[in-house]
Amino acid sequence: MFGNLMVDMYAKFGMLSKAQQVLNELPIRTIVSWNSIMAGYCQAGYGERTLACYELMKLEGLMPDAVSFSSTLKACGSMRAIEKGREFHVEIVRQGLLEKVDVLGNGLLHMYIECGLLLVSKQVFNELPCPDVVSWNVLIAGHCQYNCNEDAIEYFDMMKHRGFSPDGDTFAYILKACGSIGAAAKGEEIHGEIILRGLLQTNPKVGSALVDMYSKCSELARASDVFDKLPSHDVVSWTALIGGYSEHGHAEEALARYEQMRCAGFSPDAVTLACILKACGCLGATQKGQIYFDSISKRYSIAPTVELHTSIVGIHGRTGHLDEAISLIKMMPSSMRPQVWLAFLGACQKWGNMELAKFAFEQGIYAAGDYCAL
Repeated sequence: MFGNLMVDMYAKFGMLSKAQQVLNELPIRTIVSWNSIMAGYCQAGYGERTLACYELMKLEGLMPDAVSFSSTLKACGSMRAIEKGREFHVEIVRQGLLEKVDVLGNGLLHMYIECGLLLVSKQVFNELPCPDVVSWNVLIAGHCQYNCNEDAIEYFDMMKHRGFSPDGDTFAYILKACGSIGAAAKGEEIHGEIILRGLLQTNPKVGSALVDMYSKCSELARASDVFDKLPSHDVVSWTALIGGYSEHGHAEEALARYEQMRCAGFSPDAVTLACILKACGCLGATQKGQIYFDSISKRYSIAPTVELHTSIVGIHGRTGHLDEAISLIKMMPSSMRPQVWLAFLGACQKWGNMELAKFAFEQGIYAAGDYCAL
């Protein structure tokens, strides 16, 4: 008993080597101890180790239970190990666990969605003995994930028609779907439901999603009004508003809002920085964009991504500073260069520099070959 508790404690705190050591030293390993180490590996993103523990557990003659399958399904989803996931599905059905444990049905849904099998996930959903709000949320979120936004909205309406009450997560997902396809009218209808439920006062995620939806639908006045009335703000809601202004050509307002965010004591993230760079690009403000890129990434310890590098190179390229853009590309990590070189081609074409365009293309192909060789 004490050994199982030790394995569980170490696993939950992410001390997986210690958890494994204790497990190995146990005179008798039970399903509880194996489930603890599997959950720990799964939580830490070690899908292969999770499945390896499952196989070792079976070799010791132990029968996996619902907790075991919960971890293995998550592992299969994270690795897109669809064939292994199907095997677990068959075993779960064979043991009659779907009728007994609701969480396994939701786990199967999530696994198939993560593996990109939306049609199979719909079939699994329709066969669930007792779907709940979490089941609906997994299905709706999955369709949003693969840009099947009209279907997501259809499932949202179906969910309510069947008597299920959406929660904060549901509204956040469906607002994302509305924003992605510019369904402002549907989004406004959902806004009314959110107000009736009082979620703007209690759920920051919903408030941020609402700002983001109006921003993406070009309803910037509405986005600003919702933002200003939120009881509290976070980096997500600030970035949603800044991104809306940036995306729709209101670059000065985007930068002004960023300065307000900074003065309010919020730290930007990589998404915020991308929005700021886009605004600088719209203004043709090369120097300002470079200052933001350097100062924000350094001050807030933001590791520049391929997207951020592409953005800053794009600013230099659009304003005709092609030599500076090339210097930046040469200074960035080699793994990021192929994509940025090819993105730089557009700037070369814009300024009619075909010789440099040819050079950028060759460098992009060469860098891609070097990276693949590694």
